Amino acid sequence: MMAAPMTYSVGGVQYVAVAAGYGGLVLSSHPPGAAANDYVNRGRMLVFRLDGAATPLPEKRAVQEPNPLPPLTKLTPDQIQRGAELFKTHCVRCHGAGTGPGQSGFPNLFDMQPAIHEAFEAIVLRGAYSYGGMASYADVLKDDDAGALHGYLIDQAHKLRAGARLEPAARVH
Repeated sequence: MMAAPMTYSVGGVQYVAVAAGYGGLVLSSHPPGAAANDYVNRGRMLVFRLDGAATPLPEKRAVQEPNPLPPLTKLTPDQIQRGAELFKTHCVRCHGAGTGPGQSGFPNLFDMQPAIHEAFEAIVLRGAYSYGGMASYADVLKDDDAGALHGYLIDQAHKLRAGARLEPAARVH
């Protein structure tokens, strides 16, 4: 639930309405077993009639095959660590820590499509997806930063696919 419920009456029938869906202060930190991990959680209004019938659950998330992994980069461990720090500072709030199926509705950066890898710098530095809400970060990131960030995401994608846990820098705090 996103807000406190409110109640109203129409024609002598009482209703309770509440805003529901994904968002709010803590975006991508659902604990294991939370319903938001399994069910599509689009923003919507839930309205209940006090003498009404059962409300159906939203559809379950479809299991998707992971995207192909790009080759590992030739970045140094220091550059990968710099990418981890940049991810924690600028990305994790919306995109999550890569531990779930993109609960926030924003793309999971640890499972990007090949075209996104190819356009990564254009997206991050030149606002190629600004029409959809992904603004340019050119005011706070430089070319080397975008390369380190992309390298970190690729490095972690390989580790996650191999069953490893994320590096601590990628966890939501």
